[in-house]
Amino acid sequence: MIINGKIINLVYIILILASLFYSKEIDQNNILNQITGIYISLNSNYGKSNNIFDLSSLNLTENDYDLYINGTKEEKSSNIYPFIKGVIYNIKIIFNKLLAKTENMFKDCSSLVYLDLSKFDTSQVTNMNHMFYGCSSLTSINLSNFNTSKVNFMEDMFYSCESLLNLNLSSFNTLNVFSMESMFGGCSSLKTLDISSFNTKNVKNMGWLFSHCESLTSINLSNFNTRKVKTMQSMFSNCKSLKRIDLSRFHTENVENMESMFTDCTSLTSINLNNFDTGNVITMNSMFYNCESLKEVNLNNFNTQKVKTMANMFLGCYSLTNVDLSSFDTREVTYLSNMFYNCLSLTSIDLSSFNTQKVVNTGNMFNNCISLKNINLTSFNSTSFEYIYNMFYNCTSLTSLDLSNFHFGNVVTMEEMFYGCNHLKIIKMNNCDMKNDIKLNSAFYGLGKNGTILVPKDKCNKLIDELISSENNWKIEYI
Repeated sequence: MIINGKIINLVYIILILASLFYSKEIDQNNILNQITGIYISLNSNYGKSNNIFDLSSLNLTENDYDLYINGTKEEKSSNIYPFIKGVIYNIKIIFNKLLAKTENMFKDCSSLVYLDLSKFDTSQVTNMNHMFYGCSSLTSINLSNFNTSKVNFMEDMFYSCESLLNLNLSSFNTLNVFSMESMFGGCSSLKTLDISSFNTKNVKNMGWLFSHCESLTSINLSNFNTRKVKTMQSMFSNCKSLKRIDLSRFHTENVENMESMFTDCTSLTSINLNNFDTGNVITMNSMFYNCESLKEVNLNNFNTQKVKTMANMFLGCYSLTNVDLSSFDTREVTYLSNMFYNCLSLTSIDLSSFNTQKVVNTGNMFNNCISLKNINLTSFNSTSFEYIYNMFYNCTSLTSLDLSNFHFGNVVTMEEMFYGCNHLKIIKMNNCDMKNDIKLNSAFYGLGKNGTILVPKDKCNKLIDELISSENNWKIEYI
């Protein structure tokens, strides 16, 4: 339904929501004195050219609410009401029952700038998923009397409220909430967030909880109960302004997913994870991806016996100088690709405990580790390796590599494996049996001149041919 009206810059919409159980006819001229309400301001200069207030997700019948537009009661042929940019509307919506869910209620109301819900009765609401999702122009919201005692779901509740400057959630009762996935995701203007009053004892999903809160400088999680949480995937991802996080009260014994947990926390310099119990974690993919200011991290207490993938785990940790992974149990890991890619300052790394019997991909594992001077890979079991492309690409400080325990029988590609290792002088290999169609393109391109490769006689012909074609004048010694 499209309503024509006077064009102005500000659009004011008043939505009146209430529980009315009396039968007398409502006086339209005195509605505000009879009921509690919600007040909304919409600015037509923001958001989409056409804005829609969508009641269809609330599963209302025609008898559940009354709609008044500019003082006139409207016929309800649909629960979707579009508003044209620049047109003024005076809208009153009266609900004749308590709502059980407010899911999607203001979703994508991209012109909404102010919202007062202080008198909205939410005592029966169990689902607030996506309630303010995409309210990208919303700068302030009054939730001072919000009753959330029965709410089970708060997924994406404030997702992409990118103009929201502050949030007072002190009235929130989160005792019965099961999922907070992406609750504050994309609130990129929030600088502080006090959720110290939250009771999270029943929450199982905290994935993406603060993802892309790019301006957040501090957060109080001292009262967080995480004993039942199963996923913390991307929980703090893209919190670019967060310099420290106190997770000392976290219990992680039931967490299975820590993928991208701190991805793009570019200001984080240190983090204490000494209390973390990771015995049930299955994936640590990209866990510290692009934590470019992180100088140290102590993972000695990590139990990684169930972890299946560590791909990209420290990728882009430019400031990390050393990391001790000697306690890691990698018997179930299949992916180590990009694990230390672009760890520019890494000078030493202890991988002595690594069991790589199930690993299929180590591509780019040490790519561009330009400060790494030596690396001990004697514990590596490479019988399952298929992809080892760019593994030591541009490791310009490496002088020798002992790969005598490496098996190449299942390898599909080792393209550019040693590309740019211009200070590498010695490579030792014992098991050179390879597939006929293995990809060796530029495996030795950019090596330093006059190095030595130690290989068994008559077993590494394909590899030697590729080395010779790179024209680096390397000597071949048979062992």
